Amino acid sequence: MGFDDAIKLGFAKYVNFSGRACRSEFWYWFLFYSIGMLASSVIERWIVGPPFILRGIFFLATILPTLSVAVRRLHDLDFSGWWILLPLILPLGWILPGAQIPLVGGKLFFIPLLRGIVLTIALIGLILFIILMCSPGTDGPNRFGADQLARLGTN
Repeated sequence: MGFDDAIKLGFAKYVNFSGRACRSEFWYWFLFYSIGMLASSVIERWIVGPPFILRGIFFLATILPTLSVAVRRLHDLDFSGWWILLPLILPLGWILPGAQIPLVGGKLFFIPLLRGIVLTIALIGLILFIILMCSPGTDGPNRFGADQLARLGTN
């Protein structure tokens, strides 16, 4: 599958979270998304002016197809689509300001170690997610449908 085919299919299956997506479909979509975000950032920075407007529009236009292609990629690996939540652990480590646990006497005890643990788990989750997305899909049909590459004859 080529770059243009993957982009067309990504928009054609805008909110289709069923079925399967091969590696090339996912990675070409990811490339398109990355280039789009970079281009909108550059245009915003040097031409338009107000921050986050153009990027926000591009993000809103592509968030559903991005999630859809990622879920279908997980289906190709015979994983549930809920595994998409694995890389979403990473923002929790940045949001978590550290833990302030009240002790006796009303004093607060700060534990920065907790934030480090959450960030470490999040990075491990992100690395596992990338490894999953790079792995070859299930040969032949699985519980999510027929093998897309076998139908195209490129397996």
